Amino acid sequence: MANYNTILEIENQLESTGNLTASLKEILFNGKNTHINYVNRKNGKQNQSRDEIMADRISYLAHNSDSKIIVWAHNAHISNEIITDNEIGIMGRNLKQEFKNDYHSIGLTSLKGNYSFIDERFINGDHFYIDELKKTTMQSTETNLWENSLTLNGKSFYLDMPTLTKELKNGRNYRTNEIDWIR
Repeated sequence: MANYNTILEIENQLESTGNLTASLKEILFNGKNTHINYVNRKNGKQNQSRDEIMADRISYLAHNSDSKIIVWAHNAHISNEIITDNEIGIMGRNLKQEFKNDYHSIGLTSLKGNYSFIDERFINGDHFYIDELKKTTMQSTETNLWENSLTLNGKSFYLDMPTLTKELKNGRNYRTNEIDWIR
């Protein structure tokens, strides 16, 4: 709570002296946004999830109508609806509600590589911050689970990258409207 109040004091001082630039205002907003849950707890309000805080930050940056923003985040966060534990996906859902057709989520998949995780399943499950970050290798699978899920929604599209790669290696030209590797 002390950090939040200090940020407010700095913001008020800069504003009163005419030194609050757009860049400083953004930095201070991010600082306040980072510490908002201390204020929420003190006032008896529910904590904001990490997804809600991310949505607030993006919304703040997007208030300039000339802004074009690309958010690179896990598919679950940018989703147009909440998809995990009534928490993950709040960012995408909130942004889709606010910006409607000006918000587009593009999910990416990979079937090889490494990823990091923690055993704590809920981001706001505890506040001990002692979780160990673990790393493992993705297990190969023949089933493109995300792609199968996306095809169930008629408004979603995905690139079948293995088929695209194979077709491009065969020298196929996709400048026509017959792009059969987009599903």
